[in-house]
Amino acid sequence: MATSAYNTEWKTLTHAVQQITPDPMYFQQRLGGKPAITSPTTTSEFDVVKGRRDLAPMGFPGDPPIRVDYSESFETFSVTPPQIFLEDPIRANVLAAMRMPGQSPFLTGSGYQGDLSQAFLRHVAIKQRNMINAISRRKEWMWSQVVTTGKIDYTDAAGRRFRIDYDVPETNIFASTTKWDGDTPGDPIFMLREWIRTYVEQNGVLPTEIVFGQEAADAFRNNKNVQGWMKSAGVQLLQLNMGQSDTLVTPVANIPGIGTPVEHSGKYPGENGAPAQFYVPPKSIVLTNPTMFQMHYGAIHDFDVDPDYPLLQSEVFSKMKISHDGKHKSIFVESHPLVVLEQNTGIMVIEVVTNNG
Repeated sequence: MATSAYNTEWKTLTHAVQQITPDPMYFQQRLGGKPAITSPTTTSEFDVVKGRRDLAPMGFPGDPPIRVDYSESFETFSVTPPQIFLEDPIRANVLAAMRMPGQSPFLTGSGYQGDLSQAFLRHVAIKQRNMINAISRRKEWMWSQVVTTGKIDYTDAAGRRFRIDYDVPETNIFASTTKWDGDTPGDPIFMLREWIRTYVEQNGVLPTEIVFGQEAADAFRNNKNVQGWMKSAGVQLLQLNMGQSDTLVTPVANIPGIGTPVEHSGKYPGENGAPAQFYVPPKSIVLTNPTMFQMHYGAIHDFDVDPDYPLLQSEVFSKMKISHDGKHKSIFVESHPLVVLEQNTGIMVIEVVTNNG
């Protein structure tokens, strides 16, 4: 009976955690639309394609078949995704001091137990939400690393390193050779069109996501050619209909034939007390498409799932356990995420050059 009750507890907790909507994260919302792949083992296996897009040859009726070899070049990866495993304790002596705002600190009478129970549930809910938000921010960090560098490179507090490189060609991560400021600046709109054409040639799809870093967005807006274009007939009216993002990522301009590039000036907390860092390097522009990515999750190894088969094929698992001394409960939340770039030319990252460097 004890096991049954315990299993009910963690199943309920996991269900509640899965229903929590984390804070809006731009890359997860815009690029993570495909159903996630959950591995039955702690290792994820996938292929990164270095594709080819051939036209089928034509002939005339009666001709023999034309032999072709359309095999794609790809690299198979077998990766154990990083583990995110969080424990947040709930101490019995803390619960005794919980009360509603404005409520008397002296909890007496028949309602005492109910008040404390509600306080406990609120306390657990807050901890669950904060843990899920922390995991979501780490996943957004993963997305930003893959989108802006084609790699994930992380060293934990113990000095252990996780690194995966999707082998993005050097020609896809480069610095612009034309400055966007000065007396005779380049034309950013023309350059964007040229970069988009190159991306289409490589991947066969348009880069539907064009993301500017903070300084790149400022250089675009301050460029003489862009300012002249903005003053042309009908363009200002076009900009009024850009809308606003719900992820604190703001539109840069509505450009016919290109779309609406956005400025991403958000930051994530630095590791181990280091200063906050930009998700998108300030001088960078990223071109990409959601079809190039996949979210993988390694199986979670936990004997509380099933003593005979302790591997859970899931994006997230949570549970609550009482300490051996009975003084506190702990909420555990675990996830093993990995952002996968499925085509190595699927990102293009350009560093904007200005007189400031």
